[in-house]
Amino acid sequence: MLNFISSMTLKRAIQLGIPDIIHNHGQPGTLPQLASVLQIDPNKTDLHYLGFHGRLVTQKDLTPFELACGMDFWHWINQNPEARKQFDKTMDNDSKVISLALKDCKSVFEGLSSIVDVGGGTGTVAKTISEAFPHLKCTVLDLPNVVANLTGSENLNFVGGGMSSYPSC
Repeated sequence: MLNFISSMTLKRAIQLGIPDIIHNHGQPGTLPQLASVLQIDPNKTDLHYLGFHGRLVTQKDLTPFELACGMDFWHWINQNPEARKQFDKTMDNDSKVISLALKDCKSVFEGLSSIVDVGGGTGTVAKTISEAFPHLKCTVLDLPNVVANLTGSENLNFVGGGMSSYPSC
């Protein structure tokens, strides 16, 4: 739902050269090591703030959204076609940003024969990957109503299902 944060984080990581730093290090490193290479003040790497939010995400109480709407986001969005349409459009736009980064990071997909984009929506990211790597079989798994009228290609197909169910391929 907040994938723009993920895409902006990915963009910033690439701008900082973090993938290259990790690759050149030759092995996994610690956050303090990375901060040192990037010349970041160690006081600004405190993960307590992230841990705080993680506890919020994992607690069993109702979310503010559930309290306001009487149901979780996914049930609500599927009962509100206009909101669903806007949500899907927003996710598609978010995918376009990610696609731009993928074009600059082609080596990530070298050596793979297939990928599955779980929750891939209308397939914007998978389409970019399938065009850049014609030998790579790309599958988009999303809700049946999202992929129902989408057309694939020789190396791109769409499968309707949920993340907690196993669709027939």
